[in-house]
Amino acid sequence: MPKSAAERQRALRQRRAAEKAAQAVTQPASARRVTRHETPDGSSPDIDMDAPLSLVPGTVARRHRLFVDAYLSNGLNGTAAYQEVYKQEDPTVAQKGASRLLREVTVAKLVREQQQALAAMHSLTRERLIERLMGIAFAM
Repeated sequence: MPKSAAERQRALRQRRAAEKAAQAVTQPASARRVTRHETPDGSSPDIDMDAPLSLVPGTVARRHRLFVDAYLSNGLNGTAAYQEVYKQEDPTVAQKGASRLLREVTVAKLVREQQQALAAMHSLTRERLIERLMGIAFAM
């Protein structure tokens, strides 16, 4: 009896998943491809979120730095920043790409560093911001 297309697709996905699992077991840890949040031995790296990335050259890719600059300059619009840096026309692809980049530890840390640097440069603290907003709100 012939299988439906959905059943064939499901069987193919299951076979590929089984092959991938078998390959991961037989490969040594050093031969596996390392993902962005995994070390070669498969453990999760200890990342110091307080150490400044800007002081360590080569820790953030050039395009990632450009993305962070564009992201901060256009009002935290990740889609527009991604389209600007990666020359992507499709907004759906740009939105997904920006979301992926903003989830990366190094990019998120760089965004936080840049925001803190901008706040320090403009000497903007929460208290000062509240004072300014209250001055505007209650000015008659």
